[in-house]
Amino acid sequence: MRAVLVLGVLGLAASFGGALHPVGDSLAVFRGQIAVVVVLLAMIVWGLGARRSGALGAIIAIGCGLTVWPSLVMPAFAKPSDTSETGILVYQKNMSFRMPDTKALTDDIRAAGVTHITLQEVDPDNRAILAALKSEFPSQHLCGEKRGVGGMAVLSRWPRTKAEPICNWGFVAMQVQGPDTPVWIASVHLNWPYPHNQARQVSLLLPILKALDQPVVIGGDFNMVPYASSSRRIRRAAGVQAMPGLHDSFPRFGRFLPLAIDHVWASKVTAVEVRPLLGSDHMGLLARIEG
Repeated sequence: MRAVLVLGVLGLAASFGGALHPVGDSLAVFRGQIAVVVVLLAMIVWGLGARRSGALGAIIAIGCGLTVWPSLVMPAFAKPSDTSETGILVYQKNMSFRMPDTKALTDDIRAAGVTHITLQEVDPDNRAILAALKSEFPSQHLCGEKRGVGGMAVLSRWPRTKAEPICNWGFVAMQVQGPDTPVWIASVHLNWPYPHNQARQVSLLLPILKALDQPVVIGGDFNMVPYASSSRRIRRAAGVQAMPGLHDSFPRFGRFLPLAIDHVWASKVTAVEVRPLLGSDHMGLLARIEG
């Protein structure tokens, strides 16, 4: 049993090693669950008489597990009417290429009163949502709609600048003119991590993000938790911060395996509200940004 405990501790340690090998980020997705298992194993080892090993294993597991919950107190979400004239409200949604009807999503976006929208899995079957929102969000850019599960889109109430939109593998960005300064709005859709090719995709994305002028707002389906190495590298490159708390945005596996893999990152995301599935397999996110 002590050997099993050691393996569990090694797995936890490896979940911090995404910068060394992408398998570390794959383990990071399950860091919380691994930590719980290791604590249980440590209790068993303690009960079998190996108290020093049990205590050490429990301490390591609890310490690693705490990194999964960077914000234990969730801030209350401010209503759109509470946002200042220069504030930013972003609606993030992986639509799902299987979405049968976009009306419910369109209605929810309108009701939220957002300034910008980031979408993923936009394909020829569901891209009608862009036309439906064109009058309210005249600035739009779509990239890669015919590839695989669809492309990414960004929509904004604000006018576009003269900067050329950027279209890349799993990435689209458009600069719009805000009340005070131009802002890059980006939509990201990363592949699954190792053994899939997310690491390669991230390596190609980093120099693009570094070249963007500040400020930057990124919404997307990252297929990765915010505390993983790849997520931290993306935020550093873009000059953005993680949104507060953890939000189970892909509830396919139930409450025992929550997956916080959809995010909105910016200079200061002050509050986040999870929106319903509305025909997708991903929850939506409504994020309030200041600064």
